[in-house]
Amino acid sequence: MAKKNNIYHEILVERLCELIRDDYALIQTNVCYPSNSTEIYGQIDLIAFNPGTIDFYEVKGPYNLNNLRKAVKQLRRAREYWQYHGEDFVYTPQKGIERLDDIVREITARKYKKH
Repeated sequence: MAKKNNIYHEILVERLCELIRDDYALIQTNVCYPSNSTEIYGQIDLIAFNPGTIDFYEVKGPYNLNNLRKAVKQLRRAREYWQYHGEDFVYTPQKGIERLDDIVREITARKYKKH
């Protein structure tokens, strides 16, 4: 089942590339970055470059709270690592492209709704 999920994820990454390709000078997918010379600190699904900015995109299949939390963590880690000016986004097939700030607000709203 893991291979099937990986193929689906790659299809979603390619779909996102098609959606944003005219908005950026360069796009790279599945970018790993190190914590030191031997370990990988993290991986980001898509990095999009324009002069002076780097935008990060995290792709998730199902739009659920667990996946949203993972996306927030991954995007924050990538932004901390690179520290370039830009924006952060989450892409899901259900909601399309959403800004990280909107995702964080939704997670917070869901958290307080339960209490």
